[in-house]
Amino acid sequence: MLRTASRSRQWGPSLATLAAFAVLGATIAWWALQLLTPPAAIAPAGSLIDTTAMPDIGPAQALFGSDHRYDPGAASPAPDIRVLGVAAGTRRASAVLVIGSDIPRAWAPGEHIDDHLRLIAVHEDHIVLERDGTRFELLPPARPSPSLLSGASAHTQPMNATPERQP
Repeated sequence: MLRTASRSRQWGPSLATLAAFAVLGATIAWWALQLLTPPAAIAPAGSLIDTTAMPDIGPAQALFGSDHRYDPGAASPAPDIRVLGVAAGTRRASAVLVIGSDIPRAWAPGEHIDDHLRLIAVHEDHIVLERDGTRFELLPPARPSPSLLSGASAHTQPMNATPERQP
């Protein structure tokens, strides 16, 4: 009897070590399978959109300041100037302009942009620049409707409007 008890004490730690290695091996195998399997398709191949057709990116361009309201074939008096935004006001106004490939900078009315170019006025819908005595206007990017950001259509009633009463 004494011998069988001592033998079980010898095999006990070995069996526990073997079980721990088996659990470790199973964990490594499971993670290897998880990491090496190809990703599952989200949608069937036939339901995907046609990627060869060009999507309409006009609303996205309006959100990020690109303005294509002018005629692309017409010659611009200031091809190296882009208007990124305006802050029109009665006391302080400014226009954020990109001149050539420089970084955007805010300019106040009356400031000289360079030796030949000066910002004359900033309005809500345009800015007035003067180059060598010739004045010209540039349009800021179109402002997107706040309903575009909320996902509502442009024909929904504003939040501060009072609803019409039905008789």
